[in-house]
Amino acid sequence: MKFPHLLTILITALSLTAPLSAREKDAPARPQQPTEAETAMLYEKAAAFLRTAIQVDENDQASSHCLRRGKYTRIEWRNLVFRQLILGSISSKDKKNGINRRIYAQLGSDAHRLTDDKGTTAWRSGRFQEFPNFVMIEQVGDEYRLSAPGIDLFSPNPGRTPVQPAVPANGDETLVAKRF
Repeated sequence: MKFPHLLTILITALSLTAPLSAREKDAPARPQQPTEAETAMLYEKAAAFLRTAIQVDENDQASSHCLRRGKYTRIEWRNLVFRQLILGSISSKDKKNGINRRIYAQLGSDAHRLTDDKGTTAWRSGRFQEFPNFVMIEQVGDEYRLSAPGIDLFSPNPGRTPVQPAVPANGDETLVAKRF
């Protein structure tokens, strides 16, 4: 059995007795739980953001097109919904960049199927793996920035150009998709 060195024990003990503010200086901020009204507003913003990449018909059937292997593939989902809001932490670097809060709206679906020039696949369980599984919502002051990895590859109509990502203000920021 190995015992820790006395020096290790002393350093650990000293670090635990350091003032709490010194230890938490670089620790991520604890996220604030959104209120019911904020939750509804966040889901609405995330849904509006997604509608630039997907089409939802009168029966709440969602579909999109993705350019794969040089051809457009149609994707359909059964029950594409936001499953939950997940609170993200904010680092000191995020705070310096003006980010007050980060929330992930997690997506899920019961099933999906693909249609291309070869035909339509059977319904497959779960979501289409190439489609983002969350929308990231960052609050910067009173404004919200939304992004989703890979969302720029999807378009509601095959003839429409997918959304182009915006250039970040500095190299450390996450690319945020431009919405018009």
